[in-house]
Amino acid sequence: MARIAVAVLALALGAQAAHASSAPVFAFGRSGGNILPFTVVISSTGRISARGPVDPSRTRVSPRTLASLLPLARREGFFAMPPTTICPGTLPDFASFFVAVTTSRGTKRVSVGGTCNRRFSELYAKLSAAAGVR
Repeated sequence: MARIAVAVLALALGAQAAHASSAPVFAFGRSGGNILPFTVVISSTGRISARGPVDPSRTRVSPRTLASLLPLARREGFFAMPPTTICPGTLPDFASFFVAVTTSRGTKRVSVGGTCNRRFSELYAKLSAAAGVR
């Protein structure tokens, strides 16, 4: 009986690990230009980590928030956006903002210089809010 309980527990933990590893990972930040770059990562488990001059006010996102991020990216058309957009009137030494989403199908990274892509800006703002980045 104890062996069956251990086997069931192992299967359950294995299923949780498989689900966590297949959950999406989100990264966003700033790069290029003449200002310091930064990157914030929301892991597949909701853990938040950061590099560069940024200080997220949270260390984790809730499971509910984490589950809402991929549908949000899809609604905003993220996966159909071109990899790079430089908005009209943007100076070449300005930094660009980026969002990268890693799923079981690979990583899609979009970089936008300026504010002409409203859908990108909305997704970026929601990721920033989820991580507690101002």
